[in-house]
Amino acid sequence: MEHKHQYDAQGRQICCTQTEKVYTKAGAKDLVKEEHHKNDGHDHGHSDDAGHDHGNVSESPFKMFLPSIISLLLLLAAIAFDNWIPQEWFKGTVRFIWYLIAYAIVGFL
Repeated sequence: MEHKHQYDAQGRQICCTQTEKVYTKAGAKDLVKEEHHKNDGHDHGHSDDAGHDHGNVSESPFKMFLPSIISLLLLLAAIAFDNWIPQEWFKGTVRFIWYLIAYAIVGFL
């Protein structure tokens, strides 16, 4: 049987909630099951892996935030080159590409 989302009278989804997604990403599947079935008291007819993303469960927080950290460092360096320690080479195209790379790291990853 395929899982169908269920909604309450106000139109809010009562299954597969944001809380369940957070628990799943944190690697707490047992809490997801308890919370999932506690809310409505019946079986939804789908397995834990049916349509849910469990790909990054074992990823460390450092690895997860690495692109953001690199982008922050590049942006801080660019601000420093623009305002506090001006560099002759940090102008025009080089400056544009520097900022583009800093934003692209978090924008596309």
